[in-house]
Amino acid sequence: MRDLRILIVAACIATGACTSDPPRTPDPAQVARYQKDIEDQLGTTRARQRQEACTKGSPPSIGMTEAKVLSSCWGNPDHFSESVTAEGKQAVWSYPEGYVYFSTGVVTRIVTSR
Repeated sequence: MRDLRILIVAACIATGACTSDPPRTPDPAQVARYQKDIEDQLGTTRARQRQEACTKGSPPSIGMTEAKVLSSCWGNPDHFSESVTAEGKQAVWSYPEGYVYFSTGVVTRIVTSR
């Protein structure tokens, strides 16, 4: 039994497995950069900025023109699509908060995400 313990300790010392450095404390600046990078990738930074802007301004509403929606607290869309129909130009603007539907340049419907 004693020989087995000596063998285990010798193997542990030989491989360096018995000693380890204390865990490194992460650099707070590095953690902040990493967190911001993740938020940027997920789009949460932009959504948070829009949420803060909406405490000062108004969100899009029915009857607004495209120019008014651009100047609303939602600002520029992340994505948009347009189509032309017999009724005129139709458009859908996509935001983290939801979708804004236009018919001939005027908001006709707003669908919000939760």
